[in-house]
Amino acid sequence: MGNELGQKNRRCVICEEEKQNGYYLCSFFICLDCERGMVHTEVEHPAYKRFIKQLKKAMSSQKYIHN
Repeated sequence: MGNELGQKNRRCVICEEEKQNGYYLCSFFICLDCERGMVHTEVEHPAYKRFIKQLKKAMSSQKYIHN
């Protein structure tokens, strides 16, 4: 999908939603919302474990690698 500016949406490896804005980390797209969540979540918080789980899932799968 695209938007009116022709920018492409990408699937975030954390939330698995189509997002337009974010970063690539080792070829994996992470949306701005998830990036902010990871940065501001304490490692003891249960949400942090989900971030790690999703990153591990992405690293073991080739379907999220940006071509």
